[in-house]
Amino acid sequence: MKYTSALFSLCSLLLFSPALTIAQSDITLNVPSSLRGKTLIAVGDDGSTKAITLTKKTRFTPPSTSNRLYIRTDENTVDTMVVGPRCNKRGCRTNRGLHLAVIDGAKLKLKKRVRNGLAVVRLKNKRQQKQRFVKDVTAAKSALITSLSSYGLASTQQVEQLYRASEAQFRATEASDTDNDGLVDAVDSDNDGDGILDNYDDDEQTEEGAASEQFPIFSNFKVEIENTLNLHATGLDADDVAAGMERYQTLAIGVAGPQGATVELDCGTLDYCSTAGTGQTLDGKSFPGEPGGELDPDSDGLGTLSEGNTGDFQLRTGASPATIGGGDTYVEYVDQGTDTEESVAGMLNFVFTSTPAIKSVAVGEGDAQEVDYDATNILGSSQNCIQADAAGDVILDLVGWRPQRAGVTAANEAETIDIGGSLITIDIPNAPCDLSGGGGCSGSGIGNCVQEAYDVSNDSNLTTNDNGIVDGAEDQEADSENTFRFSVNLSTCLAQAPEGAVDWDAGDTLFIDLQFRSSAGDNAAQKFCISRADVG
Repeated sequence: MKYTSALFSLCSLLLFSPALTIAQSDITLNVPSSLRGKTLIAVGDDGSTKAITLTKKTRFTPPSTSNRLYIRTDENTVDTMVVGPRCNKRGCRTNRGLHLAVIDGAKLKLKKRVRNGLAVVRLKNKRQQKQRFVKDVTAAKSALITSLSSYGLASTQQVEQLYRASEAQFRATEASDTDNDGLVDAVDSDNDGDGILDNYDDDEQTEEGAASEQFPIFSNFKVEIENTLNLHATGLDADDVAAGMERYQTLAIGVAGPQGATVELDCGTLDYCSTAGTGQTLDGKSFPGEPGGELDPDSDGLGTLSEGNTGDFQLRTGASPATIGGGDTYVEYVDQGTDTEESVAGMLNFVFTSTPAIKSVAVGEGDAQEVDYDATNILGSSQNCIQADAAGDVILDLVGWRPQRAGVTAANEAETIDIGGSLITIDIPNAPCDLSGGGGCSGSGIGNCVQEAYDVSNDSNLTTNDNGIVDGAEDQEADSENTFRFSVNLSTCLAQAPEGAVDWDAGDTLFIDLQFRSSAGDNAAQKFCISRADVG
């Protein structure tokens, strides 16, 4: 797997089929002293995960009937892939090996860690399946580090929730590893290995069958212009990033199962969605809250999910970069009132830790105004809205910087990367209003501007489609010269609103979101305002 383009996204499998009751059998590992005390991550072919501390003789109930095994470092990255020897008539080689989908009931003997992050096993019985040959161990290891960053359910050794004694009902699935990198698609952030993370990869969103096998989990990180977090505009101070994420970040979580089913979310010990954690609903209720409460009526510690107006469950995480990240894994339990319960595995592909930022803005034929992010009242903030004429079309010419992400050093990337490949939109969440009486605008807005409102002729990286502006720039080392530029006619946006034209009167203020989105919906936005002059 290569990391030459955008890095974020969710790709979680919606594993729906008639529920099966499966009797899990323990896997037994004989472990050399060099590996004892380390944490083994078992990833089922359905995307479920489990963590086990290795002892001399380790026995554990696997998360699925067929599993891949990885060993974790103390720094929460994947150090080692567990593979089998590559053998032919001349003998076996240990520096490379075959993927192992280890079947429950297997008895294996781990050998010492060998080159390229592999730990070779010797079979003590035949209960395993050999998969395709690992051709690029370095790339595969990079993929694992990115995809299993914080592990979600695998971050704890206490995973009884996954194996309730009377109902181990995980779906038995055929191994799915599209790009042959050693990681099953359910927890692989780049399933097809094309160097574009799934949430930015149109192939993953449109290929036949893909949409029906996913439930959406994506991140939202929208901040007012005075709270911008962008390397080129404000720097990315770790404390500021953590505070911004804790305050503004939300997750949109798809609710599996048919209408009327009871759906509960199990996220192990992830602090932002487990008991006594930081998670809240948008209206401020603790999630999952107190046992026996509104969101946990059966007192099992798992929060009940329900669809909101957006068609998904919205969670305000209160999480910092240390407690949330790509690779967080979950299980949704779907109860349709029958004797069986379906289990659906999911993974968060990516979360934004920075936002886009306007560098300069010109209104109509006026001169470009630079945005000073050190100013007391930043241009575009509610205390210093951008000013437009009282009459005529309002056209903004925007120059700005893309959001950033941390580089994947194992894939030879720079420390910080400017994110390419986004869909850029101007979103108008509320109708224009008169702010003279205080408060903000609460009326329903028009949503994203129509394609006809954009002009991208000044930027060769940008094109438009029905959804907005497509950024053709690839991910690249962060550089303040990596800017984007486009114009948007706000009057056209309002005139062609889906529900009919919206008036923008003299003296009224319009609040705008400059959004950068992945194909799956992950969204980072900078919010700013523009006011029309008052003719009075």
